[in-house]
Amino acid sequence: ALLRRSRGALKLVDVSEELPGLERRPGMYSWHVGDVFGWHEKAGAGGRQQRNLADTMWPPSGAQAREMHLERCVRIMPHLDDTGGFFIV
Repeated sequence: ALLRRSRGALKLVDVSEELPGLERRPGMYSWHVGDVFGWHEKAGAGGRQQRNLADTMWPPSGAQAREMHLERCVRIMPHLDDTGGFFIV
């Protein structure tokens, strides 16, 4: 949401060369949002959804996601480095 609102004033920086020993996964361009009723591809796409799911929880369109360079986000998975799970933007 913040990247969208910044209108180009904020940019994601490539840190893939930092901390070379840290196992990580790149950011993703698409994902589903889950709640107690299941997984949802889009906001309000039919079926039951919790009321507290915000539109900004879903990914931007494919072209917009690529312009934002979401692949530069860092996902730390607990099973890769015996750590907790983290999402770094």
